[in-house]
Amino acid sequence: MNLPPVSPRQHLALSPLLFWLARVPSHVLAEEDYAIAMDPARPQDERRLAFERRSVWLRWLPTGYQTQ
Repeated sequence: MNLPPVSPRQHLALSPLLFWLARVPSHVLAEEDYAIAMDPARPQDERRLAFERRSVWLRWLPTGYQTQ
């Protein structure tokens, strides 16, 4: 796929948007699971399972929020 070149002005306009999108979490850990996942004294399997219990961060948004 060949994209047209982006001018410096267009690049500057897109930069904040791209910066933000790259840093929005898709999933989040509950505080308790974070503590388990970060505890090096706990078994590796327990830490991995705590990490795998991540929740989708937008789970509380109402249905249809994309159209707002």
